[in-house]
Amino acid sequence: MKMPIIFLMTCSIAILISCGQQKQHESSKTISINSTSAFSQNQDTNTLKVYVTNTGTISADGQEITLTELDNKMKNLKNKNSIVYYSRDNPKGNGPKESLKVMDLIAKYDLTFKFFTDKSFTVAVKLK
Repeated sequence: MKMPIIFLMTCSIAILISCGQQKQHESSKTISINSTSAFSQNQDTNTLKVYVTNTGTISADGQEITLTELDNKMKNLKNKNSIVYYSRDNPKGNGPKESLKVMDLIAKYDLTFKFFTDKSFTVAVKLK
C-alpha cells in the first residue's frame, strides 16, 4: 500500500516541478503534457524512452541499462530540451523499487516527462 502512495507522490512532485519550471522559462513554444504532437513537431527535442519491468530491469531506448548509466544519460539530456517517455509493467499495480528510482532521476534533473501504459510507448496516460 505504501509503494503506490509513494509512487503517486513522487509523480505529483515531478509534475509540479516541471510545471513550475515551464512558467519560469516562458517561450514561444507551447508544450502540453497530454499531447505528443507538441513534442514531435519540435526537431530539437531529444526523447529517451525508459521502461521498467516488474522484476526491476530498466531499459532505455530498448537497451538494458543500470541506474548509474541512466543517471548519466539523464544528466546529458538536462540542457537539450529533452523529454523522457516512461512506462513500466503493470502500470496500475505496484511497481518495483527501481520505478521510483527512475522517477527520482527524472525529478533530479528536472526533465520533462510523459507517462505511457505500454512498452511500445504508443498509449499515453491521460492525467486528469
